[in-house]
Amino acid sequence: MTTVVPFEPTATSAFTFQATLDGGQYAVSVPWNLYGQRYYVQIADTSGNLIVNRALVGSPAALQIQTASWANGTVSVQVVSPYYFPFGSVVEATISGCLPNTYNGQYLITVLGPSSFSYPLANDPGQLSLAGSVQDNINLAAPYFQTSTLVYRSQLQQFEITP
Repeated sequence: MTTVVPFEPTATSAFTFQATLDGGQYAVSVPWNLYGQRYYVQIADTSGNLIVNRALVGSPAALQIQTASWANGTVSVQVVSPYYFPFGSVVEATISGCLPNTYNGQYLITVLGPSSFSYPLANDPGQLSLAGSVQDNINLAAPYFQTSTLVYRSQLQQFEITP
């Protein structure tokens, strides 16, 4: 289950909230850095020991998949609207909401054009009956936490925490 925390910064103090990451409680602080002219995310344990201090980087919103088909161990995908990845780049992305479920997962996708990409999938998942979405999740808690993720959606101005 994903927990959503709206980002509501103030001019006078750091934005803070509590998060459960890998089963433990942590304090997350998002201060404005005057020198860097940007927000940073800091994660500390309950004793105040700093675990993470990094620049706040936003993950883009999900893109709707239009079509997906499998052939020879590769899934070819078309999305409804163009995305922001350069041609030929390889990006870690999450495919979700597709049926059959076998299309879903976290993959290294290869960008083939402004609205198409491919990813390896060993077995034929069958014909796509429900098109889901693809998103590039920049995990701000990696590699410090093994199973939990902390993602900031800049367009939505919110943090998403998964256990």
